[in-house]
Amino acid sequence: MTTSIPTSADALIASLHEPGREHLLDLVRNPLRLTLLCMTWDGSSLPETQADLYDRYLRKMYEWNQNLHELRDHAQRCNTTITKLKQDLNRQLGELAKAALNLPQERFRLSQALVEEYLGEELDETSLGYLALRLGWLNRIGRDGRGDAIFAFYHATFQEYFAALVVEDWDYFLSRNHVDYPVEGNQYRIFEPQWKQVILLWLGRENVGEEEKETFIRALIEFKSGVRDFYGYQAYFLAAAGINEFKTCSIAAEIVRQVVKWGFGYFNIEKQEWRTFVDPVAKSARDVTGATIRQEAIDALLQILTYFDNNEHWLATDGLKTDEKSSSDAIAELVELTQKIKHEDIC
Repeated sequence: MTTSIPTSADALIASLHEPGREHLLDLVRNPLRLTLLCMTWDGSSLPETQADLYDRYLRKMYEWNQNLHELRDHAQRCNTTITKLKQDLNRQLGELAKAALNLPQERFRLSQALVEEYLGEELDETSLGYLALRLGWLNRIGRDGRGDAIFAFYHATFQEYFAALVVEDWDYFLSRNHVDYPVEGNQYRIFEPQWKQVILLWLGRENVGEEEKETFIRALIEFKSGVRDFYGYQAYFLAAAGINEFKTCSIAAEIVRQVVKWGFGYFNIEKQEWRTFVDPVAKSARDVTGATIRQEAIDALLQILTYFDNNEHWLATDGLKTDEKSSSDAIAELVELTQKIKHEDIC
């Protein structure tokens, strides 16, 4: 009987299934992200955040022989260094990405005029636009009614990634001056769906200080709009998803417990009964439970299992299914709970 020698693929799969890797495992269910991981994995460390995954690909992509040749030739034509050229290209791609995301009519289909504004003309061999096309960061995908070219990033997620790289301050997403009502003239991007992924990538950046990230998360969970609590809940749910990219957040456990409470209810000691919240708050909270830090969510759900009775048993079970029961404790609790429910049904 022969024993097969573990391959690098086997090692990667084993690493992805280590405790604490649940978020990364979820991310690479996406074929593009799985491809990026396979292309950049060095056999040891794994990326901790989405931003880290894209950072690794960016560095690797610039090291490939053909791309390195393109960079060297372009740097010589422009009388600059490869390092500065890459910095300039990344920055301008980020500014282009931001500008497009702010334009509903373009967003992921970039006009020739917009591309030329940030990168120069594609026919100019000294322009960043020429280089971006040669490297594949941008692709020509068609023409408009006037015959001008229409461009798109290599993939929409790279547009979001480059945009996140050039956001220097979280004030770009949410005004630091916000108190209880919107600040006139400020755009509240935390409520615009096209910016959610950019925000998550920004929170995962290594070169953004933890204090800044913490301040932003606190601003989200303390957000008040003066319009009942609708926007406050939305901001809180964004924070709950965001801490999955910023796991060292000091209030992560508190945030998850609050989301689980909104989603699954709480035991009112005074009334001696289980109280729940109405939809859409409860449904949105249950949805985000699966997008936040998994172990924190499982711990919070396990705490409330002891309080559930009758129909609420099923609600708790559904919540843990969202988390794929990745904790052995969760599985044990669910087995016990299922047996109890079956017994109650029979009786």
